[in-house]
Amino acid sequence: DLKEKGIPPHVLGSEVKLAVKSGIRSLLAGIAIVELNGVNHVTSEQLMKEIDAYRTGGADGLVLSWDLWRIPEKRLGEVALAWGV
Repeated sequence: DLKEKGIPPHVLGSEVKLAVKSGIRSLLAGIAIVELNGVNHVTSEQLMKEIDAYRTGGADGLVLSWDLWRIPEKRLGEVALAWGV
């Protein structure tokens, strides 16, 4: 189930809030957007929900994981749009 659906966005947001509350001053949230069959797949809807959870949770920015060469250009545009860059 975790492989198919990932971590629910509300859980991601809660974890970010806990980290901020614990005193972390600069929090960057890692987000896996590489497309590799059998390894990682994320839908546009999932991506938008995850980014929204990180933003509302208080993350200062995002770290795009893992191999820039394997990230579809479409995903980079979606991240920029969702984060507001």
